[in-house]
Amino acid sequence: MISHARHQWPVGQGFFHTGVVEKGGQRLNYVYDCGSEDRDSLRKCILEFTQSLHDSHIELLFISHLDSDHVNGLELLLPLVKTKHAILPYLSPLLRLAIIGQQAEENRLESTYVEFLCDPSQWLSDRGASSVIYLTPPPPNSSVPEWNSLPPRLNPPIAEDQPLKSLGLNVESLSQDKSVSLPNSPRASIIRAVNCITPFRLVEIPGFEPVNWQFVTYVHPTGDRELAFRREIDKRFTPPLIDPQRFAINQKKLLKVLANPSQRSLLAGCYRSISSNRNLTTLSLYSGPIDSSVVGEIEYRSTHCNWATLDPQVAWLGTGDDDLRDAKRRLRWRTHFRTLESMVATMSLPHHGSRHNFHRELIEIPDLFCVAAGKFNRWQHPHTDVVHQIDPDRLWVTNEDASTMFSEFIEMRPQ
Repeated sequence: MISHARHQWPVGQGFFHTGVVEKGGQRLNYVYDCGSEDRDSLRKCILEFTQSLHDSHIELLFISHLDSDHVNGLELLLPLVKTKHAILPYLSPLLRLAIIGQQAEENRLESTYVEFLCDPSQWLSDRGASSVIYLTPPPPNSSVPEWNSLPPRLNPPIAEDQPLKSLGLNVESLSQDKSVSLPNSPRASIIRAVNCITPFRLVEIPGFEPVNWQFVTYVHPTGDRELAFRREIDKRFTPPLIDPQRFAINQKKLLKVLANPSQRSLLAGCYRSISSNRNLTTLSLYSGPIDSSVVGEIEYRSTHCNWATLDPQVAWLGTGDDDLRDAKRRLRWRTHFRTLESMVATMSLPHHGSRHNFHRELIEIPDLFCVAAGKFNRWQHPHTDVVHQIDPDRLWVTNEDASTMFSEFIEMRPQ
């Protein structure tokens, strides 16, 4: 039997989601984003989460995108608990420089955050991540993979009297995407690029026997955003902010730019030239069964109420800050997850419930929506236009109030 628990933590305007999959007395912990504008609430939640792990570790740390309110908790989280694989969208140095320009525009830059954006691989590995996996968009005209077919057993099944050592991933079997240039780094052996048409599937160790649970990711193609930003950067900065030899951000040059108000304003201006495409690089995450041969007894639990149901829909679907209002992007996104939608119980509203990222068509997918937003945030998230389109019984809002924490506990068994 597979057991699963997941928690939407009350961190305010940000996102911190954790989950655990258990089988045979062994567990696999994962995290999707860790950040917030409310640092006090975030700190409390991180400490409570890490204390609950005891001697366990985080197998998978998914980072949906690199906005500060989704990653600024990693500085506290990573030193407290061993993390095996950090997984995030692939962004070229130019696109990471664009994010620095955006954060400069909003006056949200801190030194450790700049270090992270300059070299995510180095930053994450320095704080204990054993490997860094960059996810790339699906190749043009690629067909949707068969997400619902269980892989064959690689070895004979584990004997009943042989205890599992762990649940994990056969990461070495993931094929490299060689279409992108990874940084030249002394830590290059732990860095890899994987296309998002490759699922992350659980296996029992030893034996690598498949478990009916997977993590399926999606990142959108970035289109012409990079070329537009390069044109602006090349016009305004000499010498270049990108080191062509190392294919990396010239950190010394960048720090001089950020220390000069007029230069910093120029960098922010380069960002403004492409700002309409800000959230093109969000990673969406499906966490759930591979096929629908199981049914789950789901208990929804919060401070205010508890309820339970027996449902074949047991999966969770995180959307980060994706722009799912755009018809073409939404079509590509739904096509990618098409065969998994029928198993989704809970889905996060994109971009904290912004009306610029939501479309009514999304209501067809989950049993329940969950949204994370600050109680009195300046963007009015979740927007009333979005809230009024969803049945109140199908929407849970988590803010910085501890009583709004939302947890789901699932016991799965064959139908």
